[in-house]
Amino acid sequence: MTQPLNKAGTSLETPGANPAQDGARARTTAREVFPLLTDAVSAASVPLFVENLLRGAKPAGEWMCGIEFELFGYDRAHGLARINAAQVERVLSGFAPSSSDIVYEGGHVIEVNAGQMNRLTVEPGGQVEFSGAPQRRLADVEREVRRYLARLGEIAEGNNFVFLAAGFDPLRTIEEQCWIPKRRYDVMRPYLASRGARAWDMMARTCAVQANLDYGSVEDLTKKFLLGNRLAPVVTAIFANSPFENGRLSGYKSTRAAAWLQTDSDRTGIPIHALADDFTPEAFVSFALDVPMIFAQRDGSYLSAVSGMPFGEFLQSGCGHVQPVFGDWADHLTTIFTDARLKQHVQHPMTRSFNFAA
Repeated sequence: MTQPLNKAGTSLETPGANPAQDGARARTTAREVFPLLTDAVSAASVPLFVENLLRGAKPAGEWMCGIEFELFGYDRAHGLARINAAQVERVLSGFAPSSSDIVYEGGHVIEVNAGQMNRLTVEPGGQVEFSGAPQRRLADVEREVRRYLARLGEIAEGNNFVFLAAGFDPLRTIEEQCWIPKRRYDVMRPYLASRGARAWDMMARTCAVQANLDYGSVEDLTKKFLLGNRLAPVVTAIFANSPFENGRLSGYKSTRAAAWLQTDSDRTGIPIHALADDFTPEAFVSFALDVPMIFAQRDGSYLSAVSGMPFGEFLQSGCGHVQPVFGDWADHLTTIFTDARLKQHVQHPMTRSFNFAA
């Protein structure tokens, strides 16, 4: 039997193995010792990537959900300019229970462990992102979000800032954005600019809300992933809340959605396989192997040498002195921005705004 290949020619099965048996094995067994992020991988490692996705399966009684959402920050003292990198750092640091909970890169604050397993990070244009701890009940998700917003309100009041929940920055132009000094973004900016006319708008001038859901089986994962993709356009239409750009009506109900449509067709939108009734985790991995890489991370540096190389091709031949390791796959998945996303959980798009008024 001919083995299925992705576009780069990488086999989706172990060479010489029975595909049906391999698929069953990937779904029902787990390795006692899983590779480290620094362990070498090759084209023969593709079934390992499928298995890695399926390691997130949990019994229904253990399912949890988490939320991620982003906000724009503005400086009232300077005509509602977007808050700059130093001001963003001040906001993040205000959530740190101790100095040991602050993560630095190149002397800049890029992440804070905010306690109770909640985490704050910063997006390319200074958008502040809250990643809530997984919870068993929606009421607990809401409680953590309200706690976060209460503390954010205190920090905003003390610094004369204001935060806005919207899909697109309604006020500031792309030239007025305050780009965050972060190594990952330094590589992403030029690459994505070469891929889409509004890629920088996506990076600096959009915000979103997403839900992360557990799953119990391959069938359950498939249903949740397909549903997320099929509902994405409906959700965008229902909750469209970004009709303004540069202080004027943009002509769109969702300027955010318009920007995403001109970002990078290789890694955004809804791939055809994600709508098919016969979708499988193997199909997702095949898709991801065909998506061009943006960077490879080595010793804290983000290398652009691999930019534009399909991941499957990188697995086969490497890129000069940069040879593939398991961590490259994990990093690669973080650069796939489809409407619904698949890791060891399913990430669904939600509303583009929040209203927690009592």
